Amino acid sequence: MVRFTLTGTVAALLGILATPAIAQRDDAQALSHEFGRVRQGTIVRHQFALPAAVTKGDRISRVEVSQPGMKARFKPDVSAECPAVVRLEWDTAVLQGPVKGEAFVRWENAAAPVVRLTLRGHVAPLIEIQPLPAAFFSVFHGESAERVLTLVNHDERPVTIRGIDAKSQHFNADIDVVEPGRRFDVHVRVPENAPVGRVMESLTVRTDHPERPEIIVPVNVLVKEDVYANPEEADFGGIDRAALARTPAVLDLMKQVFMVKRRQGPFQLTSVSCDIPGVKVAYSPTEKESAIFKFEVGLEPSRLMPGPLVGTISIRTSDERFPEIAVPVRGLVR
Repeated sequence: MVRFTLTGTVAALLGILATPAIAQRDDAQALSHEFGRVRQGTIVRHQFALPAAVTKGDRISRVEVSQPGMKARFKPDVSAECPAVVRLEWDTAVLQGPVKGEAFVRWENAAAPVVRLTLRGHVAPLIEIQPLPAAFFSVFHGESAERVLTLVNHDERPVTIRGIDAKSQHFNADIDVVEPGRRFDVHVRVPENAPVGRVMESLTVRTDHPERPEIIVPVNVLVKEDVYANPEEADFGGIDRAALARTPAVLDLMKQVFMVKRRQGPFQLTSVSCDIPGVKVAYSPTEKESAIFKFEVGLEPSRLMPGPLVGTISIRTSDERFPEIAVPVRGLVR
């Protein structure tokens, strides 16, 4: 039996799942500032003068920010002598690449339009990983693959590589000097004999830089069998039975979809079952061979019991090497 594991996500709607802390209003007034390219760790500061037409005769109630490291400073009282000004600060210590942060100015008069303030720019880390700060692999069992990531030193101080640690059954890595002190190529390889499954691991590049002695590079590897499911799990997240009873149409939005595929050539599904009451499974095509089958997993709220939703969809196939695939199902019923 082949068992797959991967988490999926369900959109928040009508209280069934958590909703964002900051709700954006359609009538929001918008101001923005591009701060360009800054080095990681820079404190970005900008002062926004709010439109007089919006602020006249009102008082700032609060300013909500959308990103960690952001702060807003303001005086609540607004007048002709004291116009509305909001000063934003954004600590970029943990940021990298293109970034966007927003602040929402709300007024004591709840009917007044929200003012949205936006900061945009690019944060260059002291040592940047290009083209992406991680290596991603999706291969079939028996295949090998390689990714090359480049470390770019943006600091004035040259850096020396002291070593690379990549202890894993799923990949190996080494590093080449492209430009001494400035640029280095990290070669990450998945060997042909890598075990089947999905792993999220990392490698570590050791340097002599006092602020970046270790550079951790995430490495995500998926090694697939010739017959596999994608995504590999039906994850419903939080399930609110009362909300579903009030708004049955939400059930369609909560359906989980995955594909069962074969690397080469068509095959048949001989049976499909699920061991969880209240979970129903449909797939297509149902009466012919195919290289790809689409599955939709839905809920029957009246049959769901409060507590963890844990079980398996068992799919039997005509493939002699992979006669059965097990797709986990999970969620939490409230």
